[in-house]
Amino acid sequence: GISKLGAGASVLLGSAVALWVAIVIICITSIWRWLSSVKMSPKPKETIRPPTPATNETEIALKALDALPARRPSKKQANPTKSKAKSTVGAAQSASHPLCVNTLKGHNDDITGLAMSAEGTCLHLASSCADSTVRVYKLDDVAAKSCHIVRINLEHEKAVAVAFGSSPSEVVVAACPGAVSAGSRLCKYIIPSKPGAAPELKWKVDKAHGNFDILSLAASKTLALSCSNYETNLGIWSIDSGKLIEKVNTNQLVNNSASISPDGRFFAAATFTADVKVWELLQHKVTDPVKCTRVMVLQGHKGAVTSVAFSADSTKMVTASKDGFLILWNINVRYQLSEDPKILLRTPCVMTGGHYSKIALSPSGLLAAV
Repeated sequence: GISKLGAGASVLLGSAVALWVAIVIICITSIWRWLSSVKMSPKPKETIRPPTPATNETEIALKALDALPARRPSKKQANPTKSKAKSTVGAAQSASHPLCVNTLKGHNDDITGLAMSAEGTCLHLASSCADSTVRVYKLDDVAAKSCHIVRINLEHEKAVAVAFGSSPSEVVVAACPGAVSAGSRLCKYIIPSKPGAAPELKWKVDKAHGNFDILSLAASKTLALSCSNYETNLGIWSIDSGKLIEKVNTNQLVNNSASISPDGRFFAAATFTADVKVWELLQHKVTDPVKCTRVMVLQGHKGAVTSVAFSADSTKMVTASKDGFLILWNINVRYQLSEDPKILLRTPCVMTGGHYSKIALSPSGLLAAV
């Protein structure tokens, strides 16, 4: 009886093992079929999107440009090459910054200098150009397509820089003769109030920086500041007489630009470095000698600074650099206690060229010419 029970147990055990083997085989077969089906089905391509930055003015501006309707192509296309060239020019002209109020035209060559001044509610913009002219735009409405223009013609000379004096009627101009460098001439013109009358030359200084050309020019109500290229001196001039008051050496290899504050207290120089040096100009009386002391250094750019400008209240500065950024600075600090200037705003240069070479701020601080 015991042998029969053992035989029955062996049969049951064999059946159970066979059942488990069958279940395992079925599971393996199912898994293999599922894996085969996954491999055969194509995997959808994953779209990689860049991380969305925080919304800022630049992003809003780009969205506004993208939202502009596309220009419809012309039905007549006899010459495809010519049509393509026209469309390219049109696109370049229509692509402007959304904050651009107006575009002033009239020059026939590169703009070399800009300056702004105000008289009541009227804004005056002066521009010097390599076409041997200086134009002074009288902007009663900055958005108007037409305005009154006074033109200063320079005979056989290239206008390289311009600045306003104590009023929009005083224009200080730097010019150099021809293409070969022979030194720049510094002169002052008076724009008459009578319409149609020619500007009057008050004084001129030949070879203001020796045989070196003047790169930039800025002015307060009584002083003009000139900056040359490879001569590292800055010239401080009397606007009234054209007399040289002081020369300041920046001790840099190359100067790019210089500017003086409207109150005549500070002046700054942009060189081939990423820093901007600021000096304080002390003169108790007009007849007293001038004392210049370096008081601040603006540090925030990552490339050479190309242009500098002061606000109308002389408490702020704007700098442009080859790193592609504009920086607004607060220089109303206690520099006597080694307090550094503060960065108020950093914004990219979004116009053609990647950086701005010339900057001029309006007296209200709301408009900038570049």
